[in-house]
Amino acid sequence: MASLTSFDYSHRKFAPESLVTIVSKDGHSFTTTRRIFHCSSLLHNICIDLDPYCIENETFEVPLPTLLGVVLGAIIEYLEFHHARESSSAYSKRSILQMSLLKGWNSHFCEKHSNLVYEFIIAADYLNIRPLYELALSYVARLIENKSADEIRKLLTHG
Repeated sequence: MASLTSFDYSHRKFAPESLVTIVSKDGHSFTTTRRIFHCSSLLHNICIDLDPYCIENETFEVPLPTLLGVVLGAIIEYLEFHHARESSSAYSKRSILQMSLLKGWNSHFCEKHSNLVYEFIIAADYLNIRPLYELALSYVARLIENKSADEIRKLLTHG
């Protein structure tokens, strides 16, 4: 069974560097290369399914009517960061320092977007982005660790 990162695009009309514009529920557009979607089987499959209908050298749009722009923008930030790290040959060896930097970036990402962490869980599940789903769940687990029921209730209701 092939991993999501080892797809052979040679028989496809477009290279994985072709551009995709993703449109959110509230009309925000994000243009990026489709290669970053290897972490999301849903987005990856949408890109493959749209290939035959696209005109060469044109960007195609993928509407995601269930996601708000602020959430989608953060998810694309996450995907672009991780794609850049995974495509680096030096990064593939994953030294202790590199793993520490990755963990630090992930932690900072969650803290920076702490108001969106619950939306990340839902969106990552919908888009089938397992690493982001697990990261968001882990962040929430750390938030509620050693908290009383009332404190957890306040956290979960954002107030």
